[in-house]
Amino acid sequence: MVRSWEIKNLQLNKLKDLLTHSQKNCLFYKKRFADVGFDPSSLKSLDDLSLIPTLSKPEIRQNLDDMVWKDCPGGLHRYNTGGSSGEPLIFYFDRRRQAYDAAARALTHRWWE
Repeated sequence: MVRSWEIKNLQLNKLKDLLTHSQKNCLFYKKRFADVGFDPSSLKSLDDLSLIPTLSKPEIRQNLDDMVWKDCPGGLHRYNTGGSSGEPLIFYFDRRRQAYDAAARALTHRWWE
C-alpha cells in the first residue's frame, strides 16, 4: 500500500527533476531562476516555488525562443491557442506529448461510437 507521503515525495522529486531540466536546457529558465536566486536542486516544498514569478502571456510571447529546448529528441511541434483573449499564444511540445494528445482524442472518439 502506497502512503500519501510517498506519493507527495515522488511528486516533489518529479517536479524538482522537471525544474532542473528546464534550468539546464532553456536559457529563459536558467536566467529567470538565477535572477531570483532559485535553485531547483534544493527544492524542499511547494512553498519554494513562490520565489519564481508567475509567467504572463506577453512574457511568453516575448521570450518564446529562449523557452524552447533546442535539442529535444524527436524535435518540437508548434501549436497555438485559439486566441479567445484577442491574440493566439504560440508554444511547442514534443513528440511524446503529441502522441498522448492523439491517444486521448482516439479514446474520446470511441466514447461516441
